[in-house]
Amino acid sequence: MTITPEFLKDVQRSGWIIDYVVDGLAVGQCPRAGCGVRVNLRPGAAIPQACPTSDTLADVLMVDWGALLAFLVDRREALALSQLDLDDCIGLSPDHIAKMESLARLPSVPTMFHWVSSLGYEVVLRPAGLPPKTLAVIARTRAKAAMKRNRYRQKRQDRLTGARSG
Repeated sequence: MTITPEFLKDVQRSGWIIDYVVDGLAVGQCPRAGCGVRVNLRPGAAIPQACPTSDTLADVLMVDWGALLAFLVDRREALALSQLDLDDCIGLSPDHIAKMESLARLPSVPTMFHWVSSLGYEVVLRPAGLPPKTLAVIARTRAKAAMKRNRYRQKRQDRLTGARSG
């Protein structure tokens, strides 16, 4: 049978993340962190429910632009979408994705959000430890601020002391 948008929506409604689609087969991945279950799903066959997602969803950590770009290219290819198909999904002019994937153009922030969501992901920011450089800058600026406060207090104290003695 043919893969249809309705079938793919049913796969997602059953809780599966569509990992890839090829030759009349959709491979669904459990969205729960650590589960790792994958199922082969075919149109016309029963679609089992994925694990409940009340637990933490599996995250994909991106450490730099290169890792994010490689992930987006791999995801597009796993879904068997051409660059032109993805341009159409996002509403971009032809060859826009090709230029971004070849680093000839950097995406705007809104385009990046559309690109990520069109491939079935979302951008999530969560607290993480501050890097050493940021910690050093914070410590340095706080030390400077403390020195300024101490100088101000000392000048104020000197003025008050001088006003009392005069």
